This record gives sequence, structure tokens and C-alpha cells, in this order.
Amino acid sequence: MSASVDPNSLTLTASPTRGYVGYNVTFYANGSSYNPGADLNITIFYDYYLSDFSINPESPVTVNHTTSPAFVKQTHVYNQLGNFTDTEGSSYWVVMFVDDGESNETFAVQFYVSIYVPPVNQPPWMVLPPVCPPGARRGEPQTLQALVQDNESDPITMFWDFGDGTNATNYSATSPVTFTQVHTWTPPIIGDGMYNATYYLNTSVTDGLHPRVNFSSIASIQVPFFLTPSVEVTPPSPPIVQGKPILFAVNASSYYGDPFTWTFDFSDGYVVVFHTNATAPQQLVWQNATHTFAEAGSYTVNISVTDSVIPYQTGDHNQTISIPVNVQANTPPKLFPIGMSPSAPKINESMGYVNVTFTIQAYDTDGDVMTLTWDFGGGDIRTNTSSGGTDLASYIQVVRFNETGNFTISLTATDGIPGHEVEASRYANITSDNHAPVLVLFDKGQTIERDFAMPNETVNITIILTDRERDPLDVTLDFGDNSTPMTWTNLTDYVDGNITLHVTHAYVEKGKYTATLVVTDNKVGSYNHTMTFVLPIKVDVPRVIVHQNWDWWDYTSLGLFLMIPVLSIGYTLENRRRRKQIEEHGMSYDEWKLMKEVMSEGLDKQ
Repeated sequence: MSASVDPNSLTLTASPTRGYVGYNVTFYANGSSYNPGADLNITIFYDYYLSDFSINPESPVTVNHTTSPAFVKQTHVYNQLGNFTDTEGSSYWVVMFVDDGESNETFAVQFYVSIYVPPVNQPPWMVLPPVCPPGARRGEPQTLQALVQDNESDPITMFWDFGDGTNATNYSATSPVTFTQVHTWTPPIIGDGMYNATYYLNTSVTDGLHPRVNFSSIASIQVPFFLTPSVEVTPPSPPIVQGKPILFAVNASSYYGDPFTWTFDFSDGYVVVFHTNATAPQQLVWQNATHTFAEAGSYTVNISVTDSVIPYQTGDHNQTISIPVNVQANTPPKLFPIGMSPSAPKINESMGYVNVTFTIQAYDTDGDVMTLTWDFGGGDIRTNTSSGGTDLASYIQVVRFNETGNFTISLTATDGIPGHEVEASRYANITSDNHAPVLVLFDKGQTIERDFAMPNETVNITIILTDRERDPLDVTLDFGDNSTPMTWTNLTDYVDGNITLHVTHAYVEKGKYTATLVVTDNKVGSYNHTMTFVLPIKVDVPRVIVHQNWDWWDYTSLGLFLMIPVLSIGYTLENRRRRKQIEEHGMSYDEWKLMKEVMSEGLDKQ
């Protein structure tokens, strides 16, 4: 089988080719096949030959299975000097074999690396240490540089201590290197200045393998001649009230026109700092501040001004003026009861509404601006705002009502200070001049010659209603026998001014019942617009009582003695008497005869 490995593509390199005992050597192997994507085996022997050029059976080896084209990166550490010792170190033959795992041929590439005993590591050292320039002035940035060298090119860290409480750090992975720091010394200004302030500049470098190498120098900083700023404060005028902003008017001037730092410490936990830029010499600069004290009490406001911006000067050039402030307690607004006119609002049905005027009187003893928020219900929210001051003022709102009912009117007043919300409320009972419905008729149909109905007999009830404004009516009829009541809603079927309802109902059992009728037009007016009416209904079974002192046998016997005419007359009289008794019980003679026949047939069936 022909070889698929391209021998011209095989390369093997190392970095470094001159290494040290105990240090990594990285090997880079490349190879490819004539068949793209073919499998390749790359075997690297890191100590292939012994000193007599025989094969070393204990050579470290790595085997890599990959695909074409192949790139392999391997790292190896030589822990001792070995096979080909020269005057300084040893050489190792590295051999790479490449095959595709299928053909019978293997290709090899070889070269050697040299390994030496590493030199003794030396600490880094400052070729040029940092020095503060002579004549450095207070507040002017100073550029400090240091040239640092490490013979082994170890990473270097440099630490800076500027002697004024500030520190810095530099780092570099290469050598030599120049480290740079820019620093500004701002010594406090004592008196009018004109002196030198001394700082010790301490630096050190290290490679992490050795103790720090230190270097110290002195930074002499010139403090020029300074005059302290001139400050004036105009305190706020009393009375000072809790929750109301007050103004502190402050101005200052500098002999040199220096920038200013202004610090307002209100001694209630709030501190405010401002900065203003440099100006012309002795120019007056204003920096006012407003503040609101949330709580009443005695405070001391400290206002400090300095002509040094960074850091904030606290020495002789800091001028502080203390202002005592007595804060009076702020009181909530005062409200009187809500007034309403007219006192008994009534909707005019011809207009469909009534306008009601609501008024309230309020004042604030501290003269704060008050906000009054009205809530008339249904999302109708309105506000009044005072103009400030302590005078009693009246506030008015006019509301149009087109529905009757009992409405809650509420109001909340505040002077803008949390917790100073004051509330007032009242009820507005809105009625109308609407007339209540009128019951024209509520009666049951007449039963023939009876004042009661029999069980399961249909009772006809007639209801006739009227309403002057022709309002929609709601009607409920309860028959009084635990049956489901009948209801009508939104009745508007007026005929000749009346609404007529015909109802039928049958009572199952005998007894005395009360039908209850409730009628309303859902209005509120001068009268009761929901009315209840009752109708008594009697259900009974008629009792038939017939006095039978003589039967036909008696009359027959009498006829034998008094002859047939007398018998006929007696029989006729008896029938009349019996008919009268039956009709007195609410039944006709024919109905009684029918009932007798039914009862007689029923007895026969038994």
C-alpha cells in the first residue's frame, strides 16, 4: 500500500532550543496527508538516542492521534543534564514519527535541543531611582520616574509610598522597564504659608523571588505665601419654622482669586459641599444655600470656606462661621366643618339636577400654602390652593347632582409637610320632588257567591299602578304560601296613565293567606317611594249541612193518610228548603246534585 503521509509537510520545532533544567520546553509538530481528513499518528520521543547513539529504551514519549492536516503542541521538562554532555550543558535528540495507521511506511523528523544548568537568579535593581524635582510647589502635579532592571527578565512589581498617606503600584512582565507615577503633594497651609513641607518618598521593587529592594528620597514641597479668605454670612430671618425652606446667604473673597470649597453642615445629618472656580484677585464670590429642617429644635449651622479645593482644607485657611438656628414646630392647617347650600338639596325633576355649593373655611398658623383636595365620589376629585399667609379663607366647590342618594363628601388639607394631612367630611342627602307611585287597584277576582277560593282553584289578581312622572317601576308580588314570588322590573307600559298587571295563582291547601305587593320607582323624594300593600285571601272547602227530618217514606205514609196532593205539596216544600240550605253554603243545587252523584259512584266502586 502506498504511503498517504506527505513527507514534505513534516516539521518539528522547539521553543526555546536552548533551555534550562527544570524549565518548560514547548514542541510544535506539523504534518499532513495526501488524503484530506485522514487519520494521523504523531509520536514524539524527547530523548531518542543514548550517548553512543543507540536507541534509548526509556525515552519519554507522547503519542497524538489526530486528523490531517495536523498541528500538535507538547510541553516537556528536562529535569537533569543527560546524554550528550558538553562543557556547559547537554544535548537531547528529539525524534518525531508520523504514520497514517494504514500504510506500511513511517516518516521521521529529528533535531536536538540543548539544556543547561540555570544561572543563579538575581533580584531586580533600580538603574535610575525616582527623585522629586527640586522646587516642587504645593498643589502642582509632579512626574516621578524609575528605571528598573532584572537580569533574568522576571516580572517586576514596584511599590510607591509618597509619605502623605497615599500609595501606588506598578507592574511589568518585561525588563528593563521605566515606571512612572504622577503625584501631587498638598500640605496643609499653616498661617500665611512661605515654608517647605518635607515628605519621605519610599519605593521598593521585587521579582517575587527575592526580598524587596528599597530606595528612599526626600520630597521638599514649597508652600507659597497665602492669605486666608474673607467670609461673610447673612443668616435667615426669624421665625424659622419646621418644614419651610430657609436661605443662608454667604460670600467670600480671596486675595489671590483662588477657587473656593464651601461646606454647609446643618447639624441635622445633612452636609452640602460646593466648589467655585478661581476668579480675579479679591473678587466677591457668592454661594447661597437653602435648607429645610424636618424637625423642630435648636441647631448650629457651621459654614466653612477654604481656598483649597482638593483635599478639603481644614487648616488655617479654612474659615468657619457658626450660626445658631431655633426651629419652631410647624402646625397642621385648621379646618372648619364643611358647609352645604341648600341644606336639603332636592333635584328638580323638570330640570333633572340640582346644584349644591360646598364651602369650607381654613387657615394655617405658619402661613404655609395649603392644598385642599375634595373627593365627591365617582372619581370627581377637585382641589383648592391657598395663596399662603395666616388669614382665614373660604374655599368653594359647586357640584351638580342628577341622582338621588346619600353621598359622602370628603376633604383633605395639607401644608406640604408629611404628617400634616387634616381631613373633614360630611354627608349630602340628595332627594327630589318626584312623586311616589300610586296603587290604583290590588284585588282578587270575585268567586261566585263566595268570599273564598277552593284548593287548586285559580285566583285572578289584578294590579293597577300609576306614577305621575311615568318613572320605571319595580314590582314584587309574594303570594304568602312559600311559592316563588313574581317580580317585574323597569315597567314602563303606561296605558292611559296606568300600568295593569293580571296574575293568576292557585293555592294548594286551604287556609288564610296574605299576598304582599311591593312597589318602588327607585327614587328618593319627600315621600316614601317604596310601598308595601297586602291582600288577604281565604282558601276553604264548603261544608254542606242538610236537615233531613223527613224522608220519602215518611211522606209516603203521610200521603196514604192525607192523599196524594198533600204529599206532592210537602215534597215541593222540602226541595225548596233543601235548595236554600245548599245555596247558603255557596253552592248551587245542581252542583250539589253532581257532588252527590260523584260521591255515590265512588262509594259504589269501593
